[in-house]
Amino acid sequence: QALEIDRISGVDGSDKAMSMTGGLVTVRNSLIFSSGTGIRGTARVYNSTITPSAPIATPQIVQESIIWSSSVPTCNGDIDYTIVGNSADLGCGTGNLSVNPQFTNSAQCDYRPAAGSPALTAGPTGGRIGWLGFPSATACTIDANCNDGNACTIDTCALGVCDFRII
Repeated sequence: QALEIDRISGVDGSDKAMSMTGGLVTVRNSLIFSSGTGIRGTARVYNSTITPSAPIATPQIVQESIIWSSSVPTCNGDIDYTIVGNSADLGCGTGNLSVNPQFTNSAQCDYRPAAGSPALTAGPTGGRIGWLGFPSATACTIDANCNDGNACTIDTCALGVCDFRII
């Protein structure tokens, strides 16, 4: 069994983490914070920011993400272009760092990288890593205005705004 999560944000409570028995979750462009644990299972994580003390139980793939101030060992999966909290966890992968990602204001739950943050240029082509923020609404009048080019989504226009539902 597999589950795919795209663009989530979780705050204030353990109910915002993920708990799985068996299976695999794929997490994209997501923010997990203010919870006791992050992902309690096997995970593939892309462009996400995860801050709980137990971020990912079994990381299979972690790409272009921020795991801070907690950490994941970079040799425990395919982990590349990721900021991890503990420099002792560096050892495998490509482009991994252990530096403060300099969030805008984590005390106010603002986990965007601040100006000068190493997360802004830590990607494989010098681009941003971590949670990319909430998607902006795309105005539309018909479904054809909403084609995101992703074969894994059903693109519809609902009440004048595009909706990209994962199949």
